[in-house]
Amino acid sequence: MIGYERSLETTSRHFGNVLTAILSLTGEFIKLPEPTATPPDDYKWKWFPNALGALDGCHIDVFVRVADKGRYRNRKQDITTNMLGVVDWNMKFLYVLPGWEGSASDSKVLKDAMRIDRQDAFVVPEGKYYLVDAGYTNGPGFLSPFRSTRYHLKEWAASILGPQTEKELYNLRHSRARNVVERCFGLLKKKWAILRSCSFFSIEDQEIDAELAATVPEPADDVALIRSVQQSETWTTFRQDLADEMFAEYLASRTYLVWTNEMDTALLSVLVDHHNRGDHAQNGWKPHVYNACIKHVKETCNIVINKDKIVARIKTFDKHYEVINKMLSQSGFGWDWDNNMVSVDSDEVWARYVEANKDAAPYRHKEVKNWQAISTIYSKDHATGAGARTGGECAQVGSSSVPQVVLEDDEETPELPTKKKQRTADAIMSMVGELRMTFEEALNSTAPLPPPPPPPAPKVTPSSEILVELKKIPDLVGNELLIAYGKVTANERTFESLMALPMELRKAWLMTLP
Repeated sequence: MIGYERSLETTSRHFGNVLTAILSLTGEFIKLPEPTATPPDDYKWKWFPNALGALDGCHIDVFVRVADKGRYRNRKQDITTNMLGVVDWNMKFLYVLPGWEGSASDSKVLKDAMRIDRQDAFVVPEGKYYLVDAGYTNGPGFLSPFRSTRYHLKEWAASILGPQTEKELYNLRHSRARNVVERCFGLLKKKWAILRSCSFFSIEDQEIDAELAATVPEPADDVALIRSVQQSETWTTFRQDLADEMFAEYLASRTYLVWTNEMDTALLSVLVDHHNRGDHAQNGWKPHVYNACIKHVKETCNIVINKDKIVARIKTFDKHYEVINKMLSQSGFGWDWDNNMVSVDSDEVWARYVEANKDAAPYRHKEVKNWQAISTIYSKDHATGAGARTGGECAQVGSSSVPQVVLEDDEETPELPTKKKQRTADAIMSMVGELRMTFEEALNSTAPLPPPPPPPAPKVTPSSEILVELKKIPDLVGNELLIAYGKVTANERTFESLMALPMELRKAWLMTLP
């Protein structure tokens, strides 16, 4: 039987031919968008109506000769190649230009992609633009963020403050939309392992593939196109006007909301329901509670609110409970369920209380509806200070302040809780304190130290018992018995070892002793 094989050179050559054929179809899949393309109805892109997508540079690790590493070393000291990638809103690649050395800046790669003499140059239709980061020039066709202002999403996630200026709001929305190109690069490297680590292919082979991969059809000639990257005062003004427009709309949406009794009832009904389910978070409510409140208020009152409005209203409820509950705990105050307000025995009582509690002044005739729901939600969230007493107060009241537990005849005595395990740090400090007291007592003591106890007497087996055991050994008689007797009585350890052996081995072992 004859086997047929192919050399590695033949396999590599045909694999390269297939790859070249596939790359020749790049123009069928990677195309520049039509000039009439508009962003989808998405909250990330609705602020940039004339945007076609986003672009950025992606560094990919490569293997090069030692002499070429300087050109391929990027700002992070990695040996990479810089690839320009342009994507649209749906994470579809529109243009790719790989092959530039890692030391080249993203702006330089973009300028090379738009060279006039390049047959498949990257162009942008007039009136359209792509979102770019601060590493690119802010000019016609390319909208960049404001410098020296918070931009990246991780910076916003680490801060509790929202946008404070028009530049911050613009940068936040710009970063959310432009993040699509970062996601594309991440998915690309996740799918193809060869992009995540240094490739063993020579850089020459990769540059050939890059030339084929960058083949993009030329747009129609009858469309006005932007073919270069240039800074423009007009474009800078356009960016500022866009930021001002965003901020004006943002401020208009944050106008003061007047809460009605119907809205309060709808909101509190949801909060009470989720309070009974235990949906409290560490500093408020769990996220799904806010969503449920927004939905219920919209369905009940036909008014759209957001989380910020709910949080502000919850703080108002919290203040109502804190002030009113403190008044109700005092003598002379009560709650008028008919008029939904605090009732006071006399004006004198009110005057004395307000003098010591200034924040209660507005609540003399203030109507607070839904008090039952408010007290249900906040009754366990406020400190009462019922057990706070000074040393003088405790001494004055004496033992009468200690509550006495009275059991019924058929009621069993409750088990006392076990002592709480002492914390590690407290236990160590307690041990150190005890050692210190013991040491100080020893130093201050004048009595002589007690003598140490005598050591225990060593165990000695009587000679008569040793002789009896030796006579039990078969064939051990005469001189052999006397020699063995002298060896065993000289050392107690020798007798213990002898007794540990079986009877048939004892004579042989004794004969081996020196």
